[in-house]
Amino acid sequence: MTIATYSDLKAAVARWMNRTDLDAQIPDFITVAESRIALTVRSWPMLKTTTLTQIAGQSGVALPVDWLEWNRVLLDGQDEPLEYTDFPYFQSLLSSGDMTNCGKYTTDSGMLFVVGLIPTGQPNVAIDVSYYARNKPLDDSTNTTNWLLAAHPEVYLYGAAVSGWQYLLDEQRAAANDGLFGAATAAVNADALKARMSGSIWRQRPR
Repeated sequence: MTIATYSDLKAAVARWMNRTDLDAQIPDFITVAESRIALTVRSWPMLKTTTLTQIAGQSGVALPVDWLEWNRVLLDGQDEPLEYTDFPYFQSLLSSGDMTNCGKYTTDSGMLFVVGLIPTGQPNVAIDVSYYARNKPLDDSTNTTNWLLAAHPEVYLYGAAVSGWQYLLDEQRAAANDGLFGAATAAVNADALKARMSGSIWRQRPR
């Protein structure tokens, strides 16, 4: 049967587990699967672009609410992406002087840091970003499907079944489905990488 909507998915999980007494628990199994998907799946449909603005008097800018991972960070008007560094090293750079053109960024405590504290009265800093966004949770009314369920329903099915069998204390079946889930997410990521690189010609770089 087709697995195209949240309702379809709940029914499929029940069929996959051959159980008719888990209607109240299956939404929880799917929620846990969605959390694991956010940690493991990185594919081009998840990419979003936006411009963040660090305002005067602030030392950083809040991450987007659906942020999972950066794809690219650069200052508005520049062509070269900034390079990631860890927060302690970024702080050491900050203490050494002007950060405006250091070419680094870091993320800490729900904030993106690109430049130091912007003095009051100074221009705001626009930061162009591309990032992987968390899929909105599936539900029966406002978000019944998404790109991943449409293209790869097996990811949701296997992921939900892991929690289902754990709930039923069947670790052998949970482990089997966990293996299927891992293989499915790896295939999605590999397919995304292949799609992003398609059409290009491999060239050996001179050393």
